[in-house]
Amino acid sequence: MADRGRAGAALAGLLVLGSSFPAGMGLAAAAGGRQADPSELAARARDVRVERRSWDEAAANERTAASAKASREWLQRLVAAGLRDSGRWPDSLCAVACRRCPEQLRLEVRFTVERKRGRRGEELPGQPFVLTLNMREGLAFLRSDVAATWGFQDSLGAVLDLIREVMPQDVASARWQPPASPPADLAVDSAAEADHDLTVAGLPEALTKVAPHYPQVARDQGVAGVVETRALVAADGSVERVRVSRSVRHLDQAALDAVRQWRFKPAVCDGHPVAVWVTIPVRFTLN
Repeated sequence: MADRGRAGAALAGLLVLGSSFPAGMGLAAAAGGRQADPSELAARARDVRVERRSWDEAAANERTAASAKASREWLQRLVAAGLRDSGRWPDSLCAVACRRCPEQLRLEVRFTVERKRGRRGEELPGQPFVLTLNMREGLAFLRSDVAATWGFQDSLGAVLDLIREVMPQDVASARWQPPASPPADLAVDSAAEADHDLTVAGLPEALTKVAPHYPQVARDQGVAGVVETRALVAADGSVERVRVSRSVRHLDQAALDAVRQWRFKPAVCDGHPVAVWVTIPVRFTLN
């Protein structure tokens, strides 16, 4: 099996998870460049899962504190409550949400949207989406290849009720209350260094991708999979820092070594380059 190891790396749906992601950039539909209707996406969603995320100071990263499965119908109600047309941010604006604030309640709703068959009638894999709900600011970030932002401050109660419905045993969600006063605005330029979550008007674009070396021990044991890395892409396009957010035994270090060598056209916010955290899945395949 050692001679059959092959590794590949891809941006398979670049997800900016903290500090510079397109604020209302216009969510691209799976079939083309038009903006997708979130209610239409929800109607075709499957494998819906809700995760409450909390900040781990020791690891300097987020972790899943609680999780639950949800139905397509639940996602449709969530979209109707929190992703209204009136709350959608213009594409030119950036939005920042605090990841480390103690008064934050932060959730990720992950789901897959079925796509139409290819030109030759072949079945295409579903397109993954992540809807991040930042309850402290009342901001929702919907992300796949690109991102869009909604403000839902006027429907915090309805969104909170839906969260508690699907996660009735989660103490943090049950006890959370909206801040007594509106939170202070967070600086865009320092958002990445502070590990905040930021949507931006222009995503990082990978200019140089380096495939990982397949570790011999992983090949010998037949280990394959996708290591999810979280990389800080600096304003000059280099990878300043990189961490593993979803691990695969024997493959993590090879993924980190590869991603450190990637180079990007940096993210853009208010017309100038900014640092941004992005998630880069690194796929290892045995053939």
